[in-house]
Amino acid sequence: MAKVSSHQEALNIAKELHEELERVQAAIKEQGRLRSWLNGNMATSRDIAKTINQEGEVRVGVSTDILKKTQGTVDANKEVGAAILSSVGGLNLFQSVQKAINLLAAANPWLALAAVVVGIVTAVVALNTKLAETGKEFGVSRKEAAELEVILGKARINSALIPISAEEARDAFNAINVNLGGVVNASESLIRSISLAAAQTGLTADEFTSVLSLQESISNLSREQLISQTKMTAEAIKLKGVLPKEIFKDIADNAEYFAQYAKDGGTNIEGAAVQARKLGLNLSTVSGIAEGLMDFESSIEKQLEASMLLGRELNLDKARQLAFLGKQDQMMQEILKQVGGEAEFTRMLPIQRQKLADAVGVNVQELSRLVRDRGAAGMAAAGDAVGAAMGDVQDQQLTVLHDIRDNTHEGVRQNKKTADVVTEGA
Repeated sequence: MAKVSSHQEALNIAKELHEELERVQAAIKEQGRLRSWLNGNMATSRDIAKTINQEGEVRVGVSTDILKKTQGTVDANKEVGAAILSSVGGLNLFQSVQKAINLLAAANPWLALAAVVVGIVTAVVALNTKLAETGKEFGVSRKEAAELEVILGKARINSALIPISAEEARDAFNAINVNLGGVVNASESLIRSISLAAAQTGLTADEFTSVLSLQESISNLSREQLISQTKMTAEAIKLKGVLPKEIFKDIADNAEYFAQYAKDGGTNIEGAAVQARKLGLNLSTVSGIAEGLMDFESSIEKQLEASMLLGRELNLDKARQLAFLGKQDQMMQEILKQVGGEAEFTRMLPIQRQKLADAVGVNVQELSRLVRDRGAAGMAAAGDAVGAAMGDVQDQQLTVLHDIRDNTHEGVRQNKKTADVVTEGA
């Protein structure tokens, strides 16, 4: 492809500027000077006229670099104009003022001129009021408020052509300020990304950035990569028949639990949250089960007591191992295997139900949901999930856990023997 000469490049730019000049001049006639001044058309017409004449010829002394800078200025005028119009309430104000000016112009040109002045003052007052409100809302100066309104206005423009409301952009800015390190990080592109991602996942901007902040704490991916990953995770959750909003909100509400147990980018917690949701439970319940299992001595004692009352062996060793390794989703699968089915549950005495619930780390109502909906939580895949290979490091951890279990069993037996001797002596 032949390289374009500097002279030809200047002619091409001049042609584009001439077309833009004709467009804005037509818009000025149609919209009037008031609205054209605010939306940037007046400034664009002035800037272009400095570089080319009315016929589109480049003025003497104007270089190719100057023409390129003028193109950039024209684009900036459009963006700033759009942001200003958005800040003072859109087109309604200017259309009503323009209609009044046109009527006055037909009767008396001097009155029309006065109306233009009044209209400009009205618009400036409206803009000033808007900036004052923005300044109070975000705790910034008028100058900073004006810059912020421009950023928010530009953030609402996106290549996907998905409409972003002014409220969504402001919510995203607030969420970034609170959850992602302050206003210094609230760039135009991040505001846009958060607004779109929150809308696509069904979350509020605050909920989405809360989850994003948690993911950043355990991942070395960039912020944009995590946003994309979260959107894909939301789609995967939908395929499992669960609303992503409920899962992400559950994670955000259990931030401490997520930070403590999350692995592989948080997929284990997301999996556990999906299972819990299918059972009508939440991550708080999963957290309670894990904490109960990790209290080894108490958990084993409750397991033995429940086994004795149920007349069958309740073996929570595997669930304890998985809790110890942070495999929360697999832990839940193992719990579902151990609690049994609904038919068995309905035959249990109240004391049996209570002791089984205590051993698992839930209340009786939560236990009834576990046994009722265990099929919906995906029991068909339980065997494969629980039987996954664990690696050398995990084997060492399991050895330690087995030792703790065996010692605890022995301690419980000795305590019972001592209690029997004391009873006989009495």
